[in-house]
Amino acid sequence: MVPCKYTDKGETLTFDLSTAVRVAKGFSGVHEGWSATIVFDPASSALIELSSAPQDIRGNAPGSAIRVNMSYVVTTFGVSEQDVLRLASRRT
Repeated sequence: MVPCKYTDKGETLTFDLSTAVRVAKGFSGVHEGWSATIVFDPASSALIELSSAPQDIRGNAPGSAIRVNMSYVVTTFGVSEQDVLRLASRRT
């Protein structure tokens, strides 16, 4: 198990990153200029955006993990709802 914390409506929750399925990759719509990966957590059926800022001079980059909804994924990452559902149904 690889625990990863994320926020959902102000509450901090944890999911197992090792069982998450990658759905999309691109740039965050929440944090401008940050790279982002959308993963699906099969245990909670949650879509979670894992995002990170560009590195500073020391190579450090703050990160963020938040729950997002289907419309956010479709709008921000340009994938269809059917593709998200198909990818989310895969098992690692």
